Amino acid sequence: MILYARQLGWFHATPTAQNPHKKISNQEKPRSRLEKIIDNGGTPLMPDIGDGGYLVEYWNDFGLFMEGQMGPVALSAQEIQAWQRGAQLSLSAWEFRVVIQMSRAYLSSLRAGAEPECPPPYGNPANEFDRATVSKKIGNAFKSLLMARKS
Repeated sequence: MILYARQLGWFHATPTAQNPHKKISNQEKPRSRLEKIIDNGGTPLMPDIGDGGYLVEYWNDFGLFMEGQMGPVALSAQEIQAWQRGAQLSLSAWEFRVVIQMSRAYLSSLRAGAEPECPPPYGNPANEFDRATVSKKIGNAFKSLLMARKS
């Protein structure tokens, strides 16, 4: 479960630009690793969570993390207790701890993932892409370049 949270944080991270002084237009909004992989026709590589899928659903219901005064912070015990009351569910002690650990692991990986060279916690999802989709995009780019030169 913790590895799943780390991987998700890494996917949601937006690596910082290689050149921080380069101006970015509104059309060039930085994209997360997940967005880039999906745009390239890939499928995000996630670890198997087995029977723990319900905890991931609960964690998504909590919101993965909370907004603090200085930015995102891990879910608090109070936030989880409030969710339990509202959802009329009761987590066991180990489930409660795992959800808090997942939130912490997610944020840790999200922050570390801002470094462009940060390796993924699980597998090598950066290489997961659909070769046909990428090939088509490259072909279209070359065609556009050739047409622009002829004009």
